[in-house]
Amino acid sequence: MYDKMNKYDFKKVALYIRRSRADEEREKRTGEDTLVGQLMYMEKYLRNLGITDYDVYKEVASGASIENRKVFKGLLKLIDQGVYDAIAVKETSRITRGAYQDLADIERIFKKNRIKIIVDGDILDLNDYQAAFTYDMQLFMSRAELKQYTNRVTSAKKAFAMMGKWMPGGNAVPFGYQVDEKTRKLVPDKEKAEIIKFIYHTYVYGKDGKEFGYRAISNELFRLGIKSPRGSDRWDQSVIKNILTNPVYKGDVRYNYTEEVEKGKKRLRPEEERIYVPNAHEPIVDPEVWEKAFEKTKNPKRNMHKGNPFKEVSPLTGLIICANCEKHMFKSTQYKQKKDENGEYVKFPVVQLRCRTLGCKNNVKYEAVEEAVVGYLKHLLALDREEFAYHIQNLVRVENRLDEFHLQHKEAQLERINKEIEKWNKRLKAAKEMREDGEYTREEFLERKKEIEEEIRELRAIERQLLQAEETAAGLSAEDIDNARENIEVIYDYYLRAKSNERKNELLSAIFYEIVVKKIRSGYGTKPPELELRCKLKEVVRLKNLLQA
Repeated sequence: MYDKMNKYDFKKVALYIRRSRADEEREKRTGEDTLVGQLMYMEKYLRNLGITDYDVYKEVASGASIENRKVFKGLLKLIDQGVYDAIAVKETSRITRGAYQDLADIERIFKKNRIKIIVDGDILDLNDYQAAFTYDMQLFMSRAELKQYTNRVTSAKKAFAMMGKWMPGGNAVPFGYQVDEKTRKLVPDKEKAEIIKFIYHTYVYGKDGKEFGYRAISNELFRLGIKSPRGSDRWDQSVIKNILTNPVYKGDVRYNYTEEVEKGKKRLRPEEERIYVPNAHEPIVDPEVWEKAFEKTKNPKRNMHKGNPFKEVSPLTGLIICANCEKHMFKSTQYKQKKDENGEYVKFPVVQLRCRTLGCKNNVKYEAVEEAVVGYLKHLLALDREEFAYHIQNLVRVENRLDEFHLQHKEAQLERINKEIEKWNKRLKAAKEMREDGEYTREEFLERKKEIEEEIRELRAIERQLLQAEETAAGLSAEDIDNARENIEVIYDYYLRAKSNERKNELLSAIFYEIVVKKIRSGYGTKPPELELRCKLKEVVRLKNLLQA
């Protein structure tokens, strides 16, 4: 190796380091930045060779293609301009192990400019037959390894996707969800799921008696100070549309639907290659509400509150929550048989509200719940003013979204801060191990330690601020209570006269945020079941003239 050094007189060397898949796995185990370790190793290696004049190029990207590797593409241009006469890499696979066209282009530029490749243990000159053969063999083996790995990973992802597990396939985890590390299934993120519900509910039912489209929802989210999935103050309208049309929010998983044909352009895969799994995970949005939103996205200018037909919409769509599982219940129609007067078997429908949790016994007759909800409104209106005021104060779910989301953000932020602190502590531990192994000098370790401890101090300061924040609550005035009674009277009257399920659902959704149902005792024959209802009313119930005639 050192004999070869005497053969070459390098004027300027480019040291290129790139994070590989193996590096990513190591980072998951240790939490330490592997680029730092790779850089230290190669710098020491170059010093041992007597090379001190070099520029460092760092990149975090896949080696499968150079198309998305901006750093390496820029370096190739500089090499082609004669800026460097050698490139140093830990292994040849750091250069590329992707498409044959990439290999050919890189080899052409290296040969043309007589670039030498400095790797651990060797110096390769591609204009030399033996060195070129060694280089080709190393890249061939690296490429074969990549293909085998890619095929194995792709097959595993398809198999897992068919089981309803979340396989990103290049996409991030959908906003509103997080991945359960044990089951690999999506589970709602408590804080972000509320934002998703808000988007769907506002799009389908409007707010304060007004229709809301993509732009209006974007403006409302901005007004409430809710940041977009990428952390921007403004929500792009395309992001809102994608949320409203993504079946993941009704509990379904789809995978392998598109393929990239060229940079920035995709097309649908053949139907037999696509994977779609219904009811794969807990939905954030009731499937019936999702269908309403999806239908509206096809014709957004059409008023959805004027008889537009939806799939399986019922008066209670999106409102009923199981008291046992705290999940949305759905309308289910099953057919049973019984003998008629002539002794022949005939089918008859049995309509129930069912819980989504397997084995839950809180299923109840749909008609009984609807009657109980309407009866509840009638009961409220029968109360005298003082009793009504007392009940309404406890029932109204204050929808001051600034406060509500702030409080929810507070819990989520505290959880995120704890995770960040844990991550930085893990990095500090890894840095100590690298110091013990001699990979860090004393000065490098102390500098790294100082950086980490500063990050932890800042996180602790934010944590203290959040813990000291005061929570506020809002009450209802006498005028609010009078308006609420008037609105409930109007909605009750309209409901009794409504002819379509869609209209009934619109009326109940105007005032109810959710209705939690618990079956105390099952019904039998004509005897109805005994139910317990816990209702939450929306804040808009206090607005004057909530519904216009």
